[in-house]
Formats: sequence, structure tokens, C-alpha cells
Amino acid sequence: MFLVPFFRLDDLGGFIHRVVQAQAWIGTCVVLLIGLLAVRLLGQGWALAVAAATALSPHLIVYVPYLLSETLYSLAFLIFVAFLAVGLTTAVPWRRTAFLSLAGLALGLTCLVRPTLDQLVWILLTAALLLPQFRRQWPAIVIFLLGFLTVMAPWWARTSQIPGNGQSHAMAITLHQGSYPDLMRDGDPATFGYPYRGDPVSPAAESSVPAALRNIASKFHEHPWQMSRWYLIGKPIQLFAWNEQSGWMDLFEYPVLRSPWLKSPGLIVLTSIMKGVHPVIILLALAGTLLAFVPAAARGLPLPADAMVGLRVAAFVHAYFLLVHLAALPLSRYSVPFRPLTYLMAAYGLMCLGALVGRWRERSRPAEVPS
Repeated sequence: MFLVPFFRLDDLGGFIHRVVQAQAWIGTCVVLLIGLLAVRLLGQGWALAVAAATALSPHLIVYVPYLLSETLYSLAFLIFVAFLAVGLTTAVPWRRTAFLSLAGLALGLTCLVRPTLDQLVWILLTAALLLPQFRRQWPAIVIFLLGFLTVMAPWWARTSQIPGNGQSHAMAITLHQGSYPDLMRDGDPATFGYPYRGDPVSPAAESSVPAALRNIASKFHEHPWQMSRWYLIGKPIQLFAWNEQSGWMDLFEYPVLRSPWLKSPGLIVLTSIMKGVHPVIILLALAGTLLAFVPAAARGLPLPADAMVGLRVAAFVHAYFLLVHLAALPLSRYSVPFRPLTYLMAAYGLMCLGALVGRWRERSRPAEVPS
């Protein structure tokens, strides 16, 4: 649907050029939106750092010329998070209702681009039922759900009419494909990235979700430590890896004939810097995601209560993204659209670390003896 306005049969070269131009503008909007969201949640100084990291991210930039969904999905995803965070931090009832309805619509559109978040609405509704402060917000909750269903119901109706194209079958495939430790079959490097190809058990394991789960359970029974290490440690490492498992030259998903990222000294230095700090950013983001739900971690931070609610919304969505890919196929390409949110959570993690160091220094300072 996104590509249709740019397509002309008699001008395929112009078609690609127009799409790339549109995606460049979309990438600019991603930087602007994450900056505005970070201003609301973290303040101007930290927002500048988050926006700069997003603007300088080599992965987010090199995906712009590809006819792939990463760039569009990143914008749609951020629009949803922004509407949801603003809706849940707005005290005015009609504004909360308006923003949550927009969040529902945005979530539906995001799921049409990629289905990664299609179960999130039901998790949010369950959380709303369990949290007392949300039980009085049924009108807003219903409007959020209606916004989501307005977009998704026609798609579900269309999909239900296509034999063999059910969501459960796709889920079975991704569960099975993500069950190979280190993305290799029996430790064979030749199968790296595509261990399920040629595996005789794949057709049966991918036939249904119960079959996929039984196959995974049998692997845990046969190799408990290896599978536990893979799901708890190996998968997060692969998901946030700098190199794309099936990519080319660190950054690129597919080979390119030429690129300034391969020749420009400035861009090569930038890539080296971003690659060097990447593990630190990921660790800070994971810490920030966890600490957003620990009230004591925010002690001493100059953040109002509504900002903390918004940060917990961002952390919840970031945690959902991580947990989904712990169960599914953890290709690092899938983490690229979420990178702006990762930078946001890393900034919060760094804020908490700074506050912790400040409290430690305060406690370790010798007490002044009155003269």
C-alpha cells in the first residue's frame, strides 16, 4: 500500500527514486519525533542526545535506499508510542480519550506494516483490567480498542479468506526458526542464519504452534543448558548485534555497488565510533528498561510524575519487543526500527546511573565535624 502512489510501469527507475526520497523524509520525521518524545520524558538536554544518536545511526540511514519496511515501520511504531505515552500522561479526560484513540489507530497501522506488535493490544487491555487506576477509564480503553479494530478488522477478514495464510502458521514458523542455538543447526557454521533450511523436522515443526512448542520442548529436554543459554543470553546478543546475520559488510542488508559509507573517511570514522559504543548503549537500554519500573531508581532525577508514566510506557513496549524476539527469530535487522526507542531507554539508564553515582558519592563523603 505504501509503494502504490510511487509506482509507474513505464518508469521503474523513477519509482525507486521517489520511494527513496519519501523514505528519507520519513527518516527525518523519525529523528524529529523521537526528539520531541524525549523532550517530554527526559528534558531538552537528553532529548538532543537521543535525537543525535538516532540521526547518526548508520543502520537507520543505510536502510533508507532499500525497498524494505524498516524505515516506515520505525515511524509508525514511534507514532504509536508517542500517542500512547501522551494519552496516558494527560490529565484532561477528553485529551486522554483523543490520544488513546489515535494510539489505537496508530497501533493498527503499525501492525499492517509489520505484525510484531499485534498481540500488544490484548496485553495492554489485560494490564488495564488488573491495574485499579485504569478501571475508571473504560471509555478511553474502549476507544483505544475501537481505533485498533477499525484498522485491523478488515485485514483479519481478508486474511481469514486465504487458505493456509493464518497467523498461527506464521507464528509456528518463527517459533521454530528461532529455536536453533546460535542460529546454527547442530553447531554447523555452514547453516548459520538459515539453520531450518534442509532440516527434516522443519515441515512438521512449522505445521502448527503446538507442533513448534513440542519441538522446542524436546530440544530443551535433550540439551537443557545449551537451550537455556540460547534463550536467555544468546538471543538478546543476536537481536542487538551490530552485524546483520544475513547481511553484507556489517551495515548492509544486501550488497551495494557503491556507498559513501564504504569510502567517506568521515562516515567510516562515525561507523567505527557507533560500533564501539553500541554494546554500552544496549546494556544501558536494557538497564533503563528494567529501572523504569523501579521507583527508587528515579530518586533524585528531575523528572515529573507524568514523565515517569511515559517512560514506563516506552519501557513496556521496549520490553515487549525484546520478549517477542526471545521467543521468535532474533535477527538483528528486526531491532533496527526500534533503535530510536533503544536510544531513549539508554539515555534513561544513563540518567539513573548518574543519580546512583551521585548518591554513592554523597554517602561516602566524610561528615563535617562542627567546630
